[in-house]
Amino acid sequence: MTYPSKHLPSVFAIDPLHPDVQHMVKGRFRLITCDQPEISRWKDDADALIVRGSSIASEDLAQCKRLRWVQKHGVGVDQLDIGALKNANVGLMNTPGANAIGVAEVALALAMAVGREIAIINARIKAGQYLTQKSGLTGLTLTGTTLLIIGGGNIGLTVGKMFHGAFGCSLLVFDPYISAAAKAAWESTIPSANLQWIQDLDTQGYPVADVISLHIPLLPSTKDMIGKAQFAKMKPTAIIVNTARGGIINEDDLIDALDQGLIHGAGLDAMAVEPPTVDSNPRLVKHERCIVTPHIGGSALSVQRDVARSCIEHLAEVFSGKAPRDQIC
Repeated sequence: MTYPSKHLPSVFAIDPLHPDVQHMVKGRFRLITCDQPEISRWKDDADALIVRGSSIASEDLAQCKRLRWVQKHGVGVDQLDIGALKNANVGLMNTPGANAIGVAEVALALAMAVGREIAIINARIKAGQYLTQKSGLTGLTLTGTTLLIIGGGNIGLTVGKMFHGAFGCSLLVFDPYISAAAKAAWESTIPSANLQWIQDLDTQGYPVADVISLHIPLLPSTKDMIGKAQFAKMKPTAIIVNTARGGIINEDDLIDALDQGLIHGAGLDAMAVEPPTVDSNPRLVKHERCIVTPHIGGSALSVQRDVARSCIEHLAEVFSGKAPRDQIC
């Protein structure tokens, strides 16, 4: 569907949107942001929605009069009911790659902080302990280690490039659904001597990896994908990092693995209950071998700007009659 210039489509951003992209909208569509009173009219007037963390109830979709597109600010769409969108004949697009650098930086930071026990040392010093170089907290180095990346999309590739560039890591990649184009991107970026595609996590991945980084969606098939049986296969020096979605790691089993010394530690930017609090999961949030952050991978202002710009470009293209990019349904 195309629109004459005097009848511009209306896009309602029901979550906060970086203000720097406002100038990109002029002449392409009307943008109503969540801080404007008019936002309450989205069921009546919206041709498209931009959503970040909000969900859209199926009963709300049924009341929409003009809605044709939902644009996800980011990659993950697990909070959206894809079946309801299909039933309402509403298309869904996301923005893969736009937040890859921000998420990858957090994955790298978590792995380094867990490995070198920075959070433990910092907390003990602040609690008044007298620590020196001989206090026994030596940590683990990452140089020359093996990184297992589960999920070979844009974020996984960016993580792989960062770890390989910084530490000369060997990379194991597990992704049974990776496209030919994505696989080619890996093979043109990472030297073949440092890149191995694996088919079985239990035998080729978990027992070998020094760092495990998750970059997959939360689906019925990935819920509790890593639990007691998987931790038992890992090295006692292994570090697991989740910047993807909470629920992929069974958090009760993770606590047990940390308590029993089955792995060295964990860095979590994604948890089953967000934001993480001492009340929501006291044993894990307080555990000194687990660093927890409130899903900040895509929260840096520069990342928000880039993702918002991608949202604007995606919608402007479909409104001008071009084929949709990154369409989920």
